[in-house]
Amino acid sequence: MEDEVHRIYGRVDEAIAQTGVECSACGKCCHFDDSFILYASTLEVHYLVSHAGPPSSAPPGICPYQVGMLCRARESRPLGCRTYFCDPARREELEEINGEALRSLKRVCDEEGVPWRYAPLLTALAERV
Repeated sequence: MEDEVHRIYGRVDEAIAQTGVECSACGKCCHFDDSFILYASTLEVHYLVSHAGPPSSAPPGICPYQVGMLCRARESRPLGCRTYFCDPARREELEEINGEALRSLKRVCDEEGVPWRYAPLLTALAERV
């Protein structure tokens, strides 16, 4: 399963690279509030913890994988992190990439008999502990 998640993430990263949009490493996507809540699927949370380790302590609403302005889970970050960019003009295009990848992850869950759950990342991480 992890290989399949890795392949899906690779396709997402390639699709985003083709759009030309770039991350400025401002850290806005690591601050969850009423305007942005990061959701992740069962497979994404498992992949994140398996590859980046357990979450660190963080203030409420802050991603526990953020260190300063950088992500210590960059290679294993969930789809929402991969497809969130601050430029609202690109949001629709990136949401399309995200949606296709989520459908792929759902198919993997169905094929492997893994229960599908899509929840706020902080909630899902807290429930794993």
